[in-house]
Amino acid sequence: MMSDSNSTYTRSRAQSRGRGTTVGVRTLLVIAVAGVLVTLWSCAQPLSGSAGAEERASVTLSVGGLSSQTILPGVDTRPVHYRLTGTGPNGDSFDVDTADGSATVADLAPGSWSVDAVGTNSAGFPVADGTASVTLEAGRETPVAVPVTVVDGTGTLELSTTWNPEHTVSPSVEAVIVDADGYETTLSVPVDSPGAASTTISGVPVGYHRLSLQLLDGGEVIAGAGESVRIMADVTTTAELPFPDLNKVGEAVSVVAESFVLAWDPPGDASGIESYRVYARPRGEYQWQSVSEVQASETPTLAVTQSLLSYGTWEFAVTAVGGSVESDRHTSMDDDAMPATGWFLEWTAP
Repeated sequence: MMSDSNSTYTRSRAQSRGRGTTVGVRTLLVIAVAGVLVTLWSCAQPLSGSAGAEERASVTLSVGGLSSQTILPGVDTRPVHYRLTGTGPNGDSFDVDTADGSATVADLAPGSWSVDAVGTNSAGFPVADGTASVTLEAGRETPVAVPVTVVDGTGTLELSTTWNPEHTVSPSVEAVIVDADGYETTLSVPVDSPGAASTTISGVPVGYHRLSLQLLDGGEVIAGAGESVRIMADVTTTAELPFPDLNKVGEAVSVVAESFVLAWDPPGDASGIESYRVYARPRGEYQWQSVSEVQASETPTLAVTQSLLSYGTWEFAVTAVGGSVESDRHTSMDDDAMPATGWFLEWTAP
């Protein structure tokens, strides 16, 4: 059945969204980056007067940097150019372009001022902005910290994943997005084709989000992945989270008996191997439990009775042990297990 591959971001609690996530610490640049440090000089003369240089005001501005996260939008998120503007009494204003985030502006009127900063990337796209208000006093130097944040608004997240379709029977995919305030949104990611799912999520607030993806088979979670993503206003962020390792479907091997024997082949170089450890886990679970340990031989086997395991549906794994070193588990679900597609045991009483 076909599904709509477009989704809309909705927060799980009914609360409006504020400004975007602040990038950096809101404080003076002399203490921390990511602020615009404004130093203003003013006088008591009106803008139209013929005051000397000591009766007017000057402004010194500097800009810090922005941080990055794991998955970024498909645009440069670093501001490399800044436009710094200010409006004051009687229509007095300044407008400064700077490449390094610093500038000095003189001959300003005293009174109430509003200072704005907009940072753009190498393509001229706005990536950060901030504003602050200050009242200038004649003959005094007034520092002002303008907090720089990511540009407010919403963006789009394109999400996709892939897996081996032979390892699932009835797959489905869910995505969970958690924003910086802890609000959670859960979305279904439509399966587009065997082994692939994707969706486009619109209306995601700007800022940093935690993205979690789960692959389910028959309603049971069989794999998961997670990343941090950054959303920018009017920009699409692409996240690809594949599932390369899955708990495969495998082939059921039926045993109706009070006991059975497990056998496995030693590795090509068995030198140094002192014993083998056998593990088991119920089908569909993740935690392995130790069953027994077998001394190394050319044809290792283990007779399994109810004193070791109970009747049920089991997967098995074997490790090689030499001294204090234990190898990775080789499981009955591995591609090179016999049968070749992997197998699990359905053990029932006779």
